[in-house]
Amino acid sequence: MKIRIIGSGVYGLGTANKLSQYNKDLIVWTERKVNEISSLSKLKFTNSYEELLKDADIVYILISTKFIKSCIDEIKKYAEEKTLFIIGSKGILDDGTFIYEYLKEALPNNHVGVISGPTFAVDVNALEPVGFTFASTDKKDFDKLEKIYQNTLLEYTDDIKAISLSGVIKNVYAIGNGIIDGLGLGYSTKCLLVYKALNEMKFIFKSMDLKESTSNTLAGIGDLILTSTSPTSRNFTFGIICAKGSKEEKQTYLDKTTVEGYENLIILYKLFKNLKIKTPLLNSIYDMVIKNKTSDVLIKALLR
Repeated sequence: MKIRIIGSGVYGLGTANKLSQYNKDLIVWTERKVNEISSLSKLKFTNSYEELLKDADIVYILISTKFIKSCIDEIKKYAEEKTLFIIGSKGILDDGTFIYEYLKEALPNNHVGVISGPTFAVDVNALEPVGFTFASTDKKDFDKLEKIYQNTLLEYTDDIKAISLSGVIKNVYAIGNGIIDGLGLGYSTKCLLVYKALNEMKFIFKSMDLKESTSNTLAGIGDLILTSTSPTSRNFTFGIICAKGSKEEKQTYLDKTTVEGYENLIILYKLFKNLKIKTPLLNSIYDMVIKNKTSDVLIKALLR
């Protein structure tokens, strides 16, 4: 199986390291100088999309959302129809389009899947036992994926939009739990937020004609718990700053760090408002983070 990975950030390299243990034909695309990054790893790298995509069986897209459109616009020049593209990047485009939708429009003849789950890059890179949810409209794509993983729990769903949305919205709720931590409140309140967040996710899925049960997957509740309760999460850390820091400290962190939940929050707030979907918990986080309202709005949403 010829596996290719687009992205040489910590998660891209972690995924490459995990998959390369049992799959030797693996190449990573990087924007960095190949000779420099090759000296730090045993993996094979390239700067060429043409080289990367030639005869590729599976291609992972694991780059920052802000570079997704330009990446897809480039790879469609060289993509072969037999290639399965798997999106691991968690985000949504400014106009509310999900990444898989943009990719499917660019490559209508290719199979496209989304993979998501409660995994930090450091744990994937350390080859620890982890789990993912894989979403695709064709179960055969999942069968292909199962062959390349070891020491990993994989589950399948055909609910691609819900899995994509899960990977986006959990970052927003993680900010909320960071705020709870920054206010000096305990784990009990954090668990209350996770409970409210999970129920809000189910309501959103139902309102969008998606499967409520998708919230119970590794990509749903699994990733929600991981991201919204761990200080390792940048979104969680940003929430702490929102609760304890000044506007200047908040902006400094945003300037230096990619906080996906911050950008996701703005896009999702507009999306749900346009769809007339009530999201009181997400709205309360928006009010605190964007409108600089007091923490009362979040506490009221938790106790409603």
